[in-house]
Amino acid sequence: MPGGFSVPNAMGGLLRRGFDQGSIQAADLEETLEKRSIDPDELDLFLQLVSDLKIPIVEPQRERRRSRKESDSCLVGENRDSFPSGFQLYLRALSKHPPLSASQERELMRSSRRGCTTSRQEMIKSNLRLVVFLARRYMGRGVSFEDLVEEGNLGLIQAVERFDPERGFRFSTYGSWWIRQAFAQAVANLGRTVRFPMDFLRRLYRLLEAERRLTQELGRFPSEEELARGLRITPAKVRRLQALREGSISLDTAISGDEKGESVINRFPSPENLEVVLEGHLQKAELDGWLRALPPTEEIILRARYGFLDGHPQSLAEIGRRMGRSREGIRQMEKRALRQLRGWVLAQPGCMGKHRLDRAVPNVASRKRFAPPAG
Repeated sequence: MPGGFSVPNAMGGLLRRGFDQGSIQAADLEETLEKRSIDPDELDLFLQLVSDLKIPIVEPQRERRRSRKESDSCLVGENRDSFPSGFQLYLRALSKHPPLSASQERELMRSSRRGCTTSRQEMIKSNLRLVVFLARRYMGRGVSFEDLVEEGNLGLIQAVERFDPERGFRFSTYGSWWIRQAFAQAVANLGRTVRFPMDFLRRLYRLLEAERRLTQELGRFPSEEELARGLRITPAKVRRLQALREGSISLDTAISGDEKGESVINRFPSPENLEVVLEGHLQKAELDGWLRALPPTEEIILRARYGFLDGHPQSLAEIGRRMGRSREGIRQMEKRALRQLRGWVLAQPGCMGKHRLDRAVPNVASRKRFAPPAG
């Protein structure tokens, strides 16, 4: 047993309940692991204590059958058809490796720990579908589905290397934790140009959700005070979270990577005959506020489409490949998001929210007609 470690409070409470009740439900353990931040050594210590105290971790047959059915649904039918063709071949290959029984898991892991490479590979292959199933919960966070699966597979390999079959519980509980850790790290590292600590990213996601929810409830973007009340934090903390996206962007600035030299303002489509009178600079926080109020998937599509992520606008096909969706599906979501943005802007007092934009756009003179971007 590792020295110098203590079981986190939440895990200690679960351990005490399991000791009193004679067992720990696998669903309760997974829920606790999802909500609490613990490191691998703390998890191994907890599981070793569970084994030493002879507390079984149980998963009802009904839950196991439901999980298997949901896992299978990721590999067949219309779910599989929504992915790029190359990835569909990968999913089809996974179907050849059915889930293992408890006795098969133990036998393969015992053989693997004795150094059998074939058993280790079979253990990994039989649990790749678990990675695909869990990855769906992390879609829309700035990392493509294929990248999520790739990172999750690395987490699965780590889990297989560390799993002890003699502790008396199924691999799925242990493996799921390692796979989710890999997903979370991928979102932190791959989903952003600047890498942030995991705890900070969780706070940032909560802020984004609060902005979206309050915008829908209020019909406008919420103030710092309203966000602070909704998140139960101080306005100063709200400002610190939002400060990462501070800065300015000119609507007349040419979009990076655009051979035609089009500006940002010319890339936003509008209803027929809608002419917009705007000139100068719009605070990036203002534009970001509207973008962040969109559903996360639509926000990511617009940021990628217009080069707001890395300065390189992406085509509908490129975004579709990375997000595991069709080109037409991405186009429809882009169209819906732009329609929502226009509605919010037009709902502001004055033409195109003039009163709200006057601070950033002091001189309104030239007329520009929006033109839709090339596919």
